Amino acid sequence: MSHLAERLGVSKATLSLALRNSPLVADATHERVKREAEAAGYIYNRSAAALRTARSNVVGVAVHDILNPYFAEIFGALENTLGENDQIVFICNHRDDVERQRTFVQALLQHRADGLVLCPWVGTDPAEINHLVDADFLVTLICRDVEGTRAGHSRRRHHGYAQCGASPDRRRASPYRLSRRAAQIRDRHDGWVSALREAGIDPGTHRFICLK
Repeated sequence: MSHLAERLGVSKATLSLALRNSPLVADATHERVKREAEAAGYIYNRSAAALRTARSNVVGVAVHDILNPYFAEIFGALENTLGENDQIVFICNHRDDVERQRTFVQALLQHRADGLVLCPWVGTDPAEINHLVDADFLVTLICRDVEGTRAGHSRRRHHGYAQCGASPDRRRASPYRLSRRAAQIRDRHDGWVSALREAGIDPGTHRFICLK
């Protein structure tokens, strides 16, 4: 960096800001720095920066089914939002395997990640989540609850989702293939019952199927 700064006639501070796309640096200076850095083969050392700033600008996202279109939307939204803040996303498909989930969390901690967005394994021990929270590791749970945790939580409205699934014309409703232990079962069941009743169908004549 010292050699680059000297060659460009700027301070190391200005060079550092330009390499991090800081808005404090003029566009013309940023372009000059970018061209010179690429020509010199310079690669930003994220690990060294993390030691200096205590931030890695890395956020982990772990879900149980990466092929689910719902999670694809979540990944896209997170990448867009975090990207605006120069952060990158590490993705894990834990497939409801607790060991895969734990291994990913440990990897995030080892790489000094800034936080975790997690759709947890259905049998996740709340103590494991609270251990992360107590260590000041930012955790946000999505889709599934883990009772007894102190982590932040964001969950879609399964009740409304279920209501939209009823078909008054056909007088039937599709079963949901879900885990019995997942917290959203209660919400979807309530929505399923509500949808049938609004359609004039007796819920007692239909079966709500919950399969793994």
